[in-house]
Amino acid sequence: MRKSHLFFSLLLFCSCNLKNSPSKAIDEDLKLHTMIEIKDTISKLKDSISIEVVSGDKDILNDSKGSLQEKDTIISYNIYGLSSEGAEAIVTYKKGKIAKCLLNIYGETGQSNIIYNFIDNLVKIDNKIYKYKTDLYRAKDGMKLENEFNYILNSEGNLLNGQAAEKDIEVYKDLKKYIPFELREAKK
Repeated sequence: MRKSHLFFSLLLFCSCNLKNSPSKAIDEDLKLHTMIEIKDTISKLKDSISIEVVSGDKDILNDSKGSLQEKDTIISYNIYGLSSEGAEAIVTYKKGKIAKCLLNIYGETGQSNIIYNFIDNLVKIDNKIYKYKTDLYRAKDGMKLENEFNYILNSEGNLLNGQAAEKDIEVYKDLKKYIPFELREAKK
Protein backbone atom coordinates (compact mmCIF):
# COMPACT_ATOMS: atom_id res chain seq x y z
CA MET A 1 0.00 0.00 0.00
CA ARG A 2 2.79 2.34 0.92
CA LYS A 3 4.53 1.66 -2.41
CA SER A 4 1.38 2.40 -4.42
CA HIS A 5 0.80 5.60 -2.41
CA LEU A 6 4.38 6.67 -3.10
CA PHE A 7 3.98 5.80 -6.80
CA PHE A 8 0.77 7.86 -7.19
CA SER A 9 2.31 10.79 -5.32
CA LEU A 10 5.29 10.75 -7.64
CA LEU A 11 2.99 10.51 -10.67
CA LEU A 12 0.89 13.45 -9.44
CA PHE A 13 4.01 15.52 -8.76
CA CYS A 14 5.41 14.86 -12.23
CA SER A 15 2.15 15.64 -14.01
CA CYS A 16 1.78 18.97 -12.18
CA ASN A 17 5.30 20.00 -13.05
CA LEU A 18 4.84 19.16 -16.73
CA LYS A 19 2.28 21.95 -17.13
CA ASN A 20 4.91 24.58 -16.38
CA SER A 21 7.50 22.81 -18.46
CA PRO A 22 9.66 24.84 -20.86
CA SER A 23 8.62 22.41 -23.60
CA LYS A 24 5.27 24.24 -23.80
CA ALA A 25 7.11 27.43 -24.70
CA ILE A 26 9.17 25.49 -27.22
CA ASP A 27 5.96 24.04 -28.70
CA GLU A 28 4.50 27.55 -29.05
CA ASP A 29 7.71 28.81 -30.69
CA LEU A 30 7.70 25.83 -33.04
CA LYS A 31 4.04 26.43 -33.89
CA LEU A 32 4.72 30.12 -34.57
CA HIS A 33 7.80 29.29 -36.66
CA THR A 34 5.82 26.71 -38.65
CA MET A 35 2.99 29.22 -39.26
CA ILE A 36 5.51 31.78 -40.53
CA GLU A 37 7.05 29.19 -42.85
CA ILE A 38 3.61 28.24 -44.18
CA LYS A 39 2.71 31.89 -44.79
CA ASP A 40 6.02 32.45 -46.59
CA THR A 41 5.44 29.37 -48.74
CA ILE A 42 1.90 30.48 -49.61
CA SER A 43 3.20 33.94 -50.47
CA LYS A 44 5.88 32.48 -52.75
CA LEU A 45 3.30 30.23 -54.41
CA LYS A 46 0.95 33.16 -55.01
CA ASP A 47 3.79 35.06 -56.64
CA SER A 48 4.61 32.12 -58.92
CA ILE A 49 1.06 31.16 -59.91
CA SER A 50 0.28 31.89 -63.53
CA ILE A 51 -1.68 30.24 -66.25
CA GLU A 52 0.61 27.67 -67.79
CA VAL A 53 0.58 26.57 -71.40
CA VAL A 54 -0.23 22.91 -71.58
CA SER A 55 1.40 20.98 -74.36
CA GLY A 56 1.20 17.57 -72.77
CA ASP A 57 -1.87 15.37 -72.50
CA LYS A 58 -3.59 15.65 -75.86
CA ASP A 59 -6.24 13.11 -74.86
CA ILE A 60 -7.83 15.50 -72.36
CA LEU A 61 -9.88 17.12 -75.10
CA ASN A 62 -9.53 15.26 -78.37
CA ASP A 63 -9.79 18.03 -80.95
CA SER A 64 -11.26 16.89 -84.26
CA LYS A 65 -9.78 19.88 -86.13
CA GLY A 66 -6.23 19.29 -84.96
CA SER A 67 -4.07 18.68 -81.94
CA LEU A 68 -3.13 21.16 -79.27
CA GLN A 69 -0.81 23.92 -80.36
CA GLU A 70 2.00 25.42 -78.32
CA LYS A 71 -0.01 28.56 -77.47
CA ASP A 72 -3.10 26.65 -76.30
CA THR A 73 -4.06 26.65 -72.65
CA ILE A 74 -6.06 24.06 -70.73
CA ILE A 75 -7.59 24.97 -67.38
CA SER A 76 -9.66 22.76 -65.11
CA TYR A 77 -12.44 24.39 -63.08
CA ASN A 78 -14.46 22.94 -60.21
CA ILE A 79 -17.98 24.29 -60.46
CA TYR A 80 -20.17 24.42 -57.39
CA GLY A 81 -23.94 24.57 -57.54
CA LEU A 82 -24.62 22.59 -60.73
CA SER A 83 -24.87 19.29 -58.85
CA SER A 84 -24.73 18.19 -55.24
CA GLU A 85 -22.12 15.60 -56.25
CA GLY A 86 -19.94 18.15 -58.05
CA ALA A 87 -19.06 19.32 -61.52
CA GLU A 88 -15.77 19.86 -63.33
CA ALA A 89 -15.03 21.71 -66.54
CA ILE A 90 -11.85 21.20 -68.55
CA VAL A 91 -11.51 24.14 -70.91
CA THR A 92 -9.21 24.58 -73.90
CA TYR A 93 -8.38 28.14 -74.89
CA LYS A 94 -6.88 28.93 -78.28
CA LYS A 95 -5.26 32.35 -78.62
CA GLY A 96 -6.86 33.34 -75.33
CA LYS A 97 -10.45 32.50 -76.35
CA ILE A 98 -12.51 29.49 -75.35
CA ALA A 99 -12.44 26.79 -78.03
CA LYS A 100 -13.70 23.68 -76.28
CA CYS A 101 -15.11 22.71 -72.90
CA LEU A 102 -15.64 19.25 -71.45
CA LEU A 103 -18.14 19.54 -68.60
CA ASN A 104 -18.62 16.54 -66.30
CA ILE A 105 -21.61 16.79 -63.99
CA TYR A 106 -21.60 14.06 -61.36
CA GLY A 107 -24.77 12.71 -59.81
CA GLU A 108 -25.69 10.05 -57.31
CA THR A 109 -26.92 7.59 -59.95
CA GLY A 110 -24.91 8.71 -62.97
CA GLN A 111 -23.14 11.52 -64.71
CA SER A 112 -23.49 13.78 -67.69
CA ASN A 113 -20.59 14.52 -70.03
CA ILE A 114 -21.18 17.60 -72.14
CA ILE A 115 -18.75 18.75 -74.82
CA TYR A 116 -19.06 22.36 -75.96
CA ASN A 117 -17.30 23.28 -79.22
CA PHE A 118 -17.11 27.04 -79.76
CA ILE A 119 -17.01 28.07 -83.42
CA ASP A 120 -17.37 31.81 -84.09
CA ASN A 121 -20.69 32.77 -82.40
CA LEU A 122 -22.04 29.21 -82.37
CA VAL A 123 -21.77 26.52 -79.74
CA LYS A 124 -22.07 22.90 -80.87
CA ILE A 125 -23.03 20.70 -77.93
CA ASP A 126 -22.72 16.93 -77.58
CA ASN A 127 -24.37 15.67 -74.41
CA LYS A 128 -24.04 12.10 -73.12
CA ILE A 129 -25.87 10.93 -70.03
CA TYR A 130 -24.55 7.85 -68.26
CA LYS A 131 -26.08 5.77 -65.48
CA TYR A 132 -23.93 3.84 -63.04
CA LYS A 133 -24.41 0.07 -63.22
CA THR A 134 -23.66 -0.37 -59.53
CA ASP A 135 -23.93 1.79 -56.44
CA LEU A 136 -20.19 2.35 -56.42
CA TYR A 137 -18.62 3.56 -59.66
CA ARG A 138 -15.15 2.06 -60.10
CA ALA A 139 -14.28 1.54 -63.74
CA LYS A 140 -15.22 2.70 -67.23
CA ASP A 141 -17.37 -0.37 -67.73
CA GLY A 142 -19.28 0.58 -64.58
CA MET A 143 -21.40 3.02 -66.59
CA LYS A 144 -23.84 2.59 -69.42
CA LEU A 145 -24.90 5.22 -71.93
CA GLU A 146 -28.47 6.18 -71.14
CA ASN A 147 -29.05 9.01 -73.62
CA GLU A 148 -27.14 11.07 -76.17
CA PHE A 149 -28.21 14.20 -77.98
CA ASN A 150 -26.67 17.07 -79.94
CA TYR A 151 -27.79 20.63 -80.46
CA ILE A 152 -26.48 24.05 -81.47
CA LEU A 153 -26.84 27.29 -79.53
CA ASN A 154 -25.79 30.80 -80.37
CA SER A 155 -23.33 32.40 -77.95
CA GLU A 156 -26.23 33.92 -75.97
CA GLY A 157 -27.75 30.49 -75.30
CA ASN A 158 -30.63 30.50 -77.78
CA LEU A 159 -31.39 27.14 -79.41
CA LEU A 160 -30.69 27.19 -83.16
CA ASN A 161 -30.72 23.51 -84.12
CA GLY A 162 -31.60 20.19 -82.49
CA GLN A 163 -33.61 19.45 -79.39
CA ALA A 164 -32.55 20.41 -75.90
CA ALA A 165 -34.41 20.60 -72.64
CA GLU A 166 -34.59 23.97 -70.94
CA LYS A 167 -32.40 22.62 -68.10
CA ASP A 168 -29.63 21.82 -70.62
CA ILE A 169 -29.72 25.37 -71.95
CA GLU A 170 -29.64 26.65 -68.36
CA VAL A 171 -26.48 24.60 -67.74
CA TYR A 172 -24.81 26.48 -70.62
CA LYS A 173 -25.94 29.82 -69.19
CA ASP A 174 -24.56 28.81 -65.78
CA LEU A 175 -21.30 27.80 -67.45
CA LYS A 176 -21.03 31.33 -68.86
CA LYS A 177 -21.31 32.71 -65.32
CA TYR A 178 -18.58 30.51 -63.84
CA ILE A 179 -16.00 30.19 -66.61
CA PRO A 180 -14.20 33.00 -68.43
CA PHE A 181 -14.71 32.73 -72.17
CA GLU A 182 -11.65 34.88 -72.77
CA LEU A 183 -8.36 34.88 -70.88
CA ARG A 184 -6.67 38.08 -69.87
CA GLU A 185 -2.93 38.34 -69.79
CA ALA A 186 -1.55 37.97 -66.28
CA LYS A 187 0.02 41.07 -64.74
CA LYS A 188 3.75 40.77 -64.23
